[in-house]
Amino acid sequence: HTPSPRPHGRAMRLLVIAATLGVTFAFASAPPCKECEDCDTCPGKEEVCGFTLPPKNEIWPPTEILQKKAGPNAIEPQFEAELEWWRTTVLEQLPKDRLQSDTEYALTVDELKLVNMTLVDWIAARKAGTYTCEAIAVALTKRAKYMQYIQKQNHFMYWHNVPDWPDKVVAQAVALDDKAAIEGIDAISPLYCYPVPAKGTMATTDFPSSIGFALLDDMYAVSDSALVTLVREANGVIFGKTNVPELARNRATGNYANGLCLSPWNVDDITGGSSGGSAAAVASLTAAIAITEDTGGSTNIPATRNHNFGYDPPKYHYPNGGNPALTVRNDQLGLNARTIDDIIEFDKAVLGTTAEHAEAKAFVDGLINSQIRIGCSSFYYVANISADTTPAI
Repeated sequence: HTPSPRPHGRAMRLLVIAATLGVTFAFASAPPCKECEDCDTCPGKEEVCGFTLPPKNEIWPPTEILQKKAGPNAIEPQFEAELEWWRTTVLEQLPKDRLQSDTEYALTVDELKLVNMTLVDWIAARKAGTYTCEAIAVALTKRAKYMQYIQKQNHFMYWHNVPDWPDKVVAQAVALDDKAAIEGIDAISPLYCYPVPAKGTMATTDFPSSIGFALLDDMYAVSDSALVTLVREANGVIFGKTNVPELARNRATGNYANGLCLSPWNVDDITGGSSGGSAAAVASLTAAIAITEDTGGSTNIPATRNHNFGYDPPKYHYPNGGNPALTVRNDQLGLNARTIDDIIEFDKAVLGTTAEHAEAKAFVDGLINSQIRIGCSSFYYVANISADTTPAI
């Protein structure tokens, strides 16, 4: 919601930092409170530092046991209490074996094919006219709803305050169907309306842009981040915002308002962070590819934990404008996908690098095995190996 005119110092500093780092994060007006007209009296909301917090997600530890390392209200680790809360609140209450086919979000035969498609497969199918943009948007958003409402995985954010956000995804797809019908199928190339989840740190005008902060839960950016803009220009659909820790500053994923992001492989495991929401969305067949961002492992750690391919490119390979960074030198947007081919296809689509990829492939195809080298960090894989360890490479 729009902040109060005179926020207290701590909250003000948080908002100034977020606005400064995000560049395009500004105090755009927020939608009216859905429960009542006066946001300060909305039920289930907590007043903090002159701001109204959203309700705490049920899959987020109670404040009194959640460790805080510093500050006037520092809380020492309470591991036994945290474990007990995890067992009784999370593991015992989560659905165990409720298949999607047994719920209101059951997929048709065609929708099942669509959620299993790679990006490359989808592009071929849409160009051939086999499916519509609306069809894949409906299929993937049904998958997202099943993972949220039935499995309570928290891969995406803003279910609590913008529960109809999947409708915005479908609306984007329908608009691209209309464009293709009028101008021809090539008018929606090169992504052909594929829905791409954006990491929750990225600025977007049609989905909230909180960077994981509860105080910014209802804030919208005044303009899209640079990579979101490129995806839209490539006729892709922005598929909501994936879960992140506050300011992406954690190697696990989750936050107060949106809860812990759970692994689609095993709910008793973490997705890694800070791009755990994007990685889990890919692993759960909710999307074939998703945007991530990395400071010191936030693309590849979630990729490893979710059995995806992670692409953490060189600095500025994708434009970082409108994506708040922990560091100026290290942070870089990247990708998680289930296949390398999808990463290459996305790269060609948003950057126009088709010729460069063709040249690189021709070069690699011309190599013999003895000419191929694999590079590894000597710091991690050589210098710090103990004497009784046998290197894997």
